[in-house]
Amino acid sequence: MNCWKTFNIGKDFGTIRLNVLSLMGMIIFFIVYYLLFIDLTHVERLSSFNPIIFLITIIFILPVHKLIHCLSARVVGKKATLSFGWFNYEIIPSIHCNIPGTLSKRRSLLVIASPAVVITLGMVILTIVYPQHLHYFSLISAINFGISISDFVYLNNLIKAPANAFIEDGPDGCRILVKQS
Repeated sequence: MNCWKTFNIGKDFGTIRLNVLSLMGMIIFFIVYYLLFIDLTHVERLSSFNPIIFLITIIFILPVHKLIHCLSARVVGKKATLSFGWFNYEIIPSIHCNIPGTLSKRRSLLVIASPAVVITLGMVILTIVYPQHLHYFSLISAINFGISISDFVYLNNLIKAPANAFIEDGPDGCRILVKQS
């Protein structure tokens, strides 16, 4: 007899809606970040645009985001591994952070929120130190924010979960496990 009640939170949002929300969030975040820091740093001249740096940034932001998920899981005491595969009929490569077993609600909140916090905080510090590269740092932050939208959907559902819940990572999203009385 199964004594756990499972809530699957991986399929709550439609893929198209999530992608549109991510794109809109990315654009709004870029505008706000750029305008805020262009005003705060009083930079007179931005460095010239380098498309190679821009492409490298776009290629590596998702693996770095997933790597931070795995590293934060290891920090809270869980073994985590990165796996690479193919998505969408073997056209688009995908990366997934695998965390075997369950995590407590607090640890799950930390693991899920860590890439958004770490990368954004890092870009804010770099923007303050090197304001002439503001356009690069605002792009990196905006792309990471767009990637983090799905994490924010998970966080929203986890916050509503009971305090004694455990979270299990699965191929179709994470599941909230609540012990039935």
